[in-house]
Amino acid sequence: MLEVTVKHEGEQWKAKVTRFEKRDGIYEVYIESRSGIHLVLGEYSGGWFVCLPGWDYGTGLSSDLSDVFYNYEKMRSGLGDVDARTVAVVLREIGKLVLKQE
Repeated sequence: MLEVTVKHEGEQWKAKVTRFEKRDGIYEVYIESRSGIHLVLGEYSGGWFVCLPGWDYGTGLSSDLSDVFYNYEKMRSGLGDVDARTVAVVLREIGKLVLKQE
């Protein structure tokens, strides 16, 4: 479906979106990367939010999904460097390719 190269602190790895589903205005995204990530993405008056139900984690994001730095910083403490960077880069691409079409 969607595959991106994630770069962080001199390393790089692949992240692949294997499922992307819209349900009642909420998006479910499955990412295969260094770990498997299932996230729920939605929009509210303050911007976007992301929840990872399997990780008991959620946070607000920028109103601009392409803001990788801000979104990475918001998620880093809860997800760690690698997974936060992976999710931030994937969300940037989702914003460019999918959400702009709606």
